[in-house]
Amino acid sequence: MVTIAFSYFILAGFHVYGITGQICSGKSSVCDYLKRKYNAAIISLDDINRQIIKQKPIIQKIKKEFGNEVISIEYGREVINLDIFICKRK
Repeated sequence: MVTIAFSYFILAGFHVYGITGQICSGKSSVCDYLKRKYNAAIISLDDINRQIIKQKPIIQKIKKEFGNEVISIEYGREVINLDIFICKRK
């Protein structure tokens, strides 16, 4: 069963919806539909997170907290190995 949850509030006169759900539950499809049908502005926290964890100071803090095993080297740069990092956090 696939479940997508919606939350809703009004902020500064704008209708703001939060869309959450499991991996492959259709969140992106819903956002694409809203963008096409209503010209909705979409803010993806996944996209923001991907940008944040690429920053060197953030990588260093995560490495200090969780150890070197959460770090991979890609094209000569340290990056967070999200598969290992997510499992280690649980």
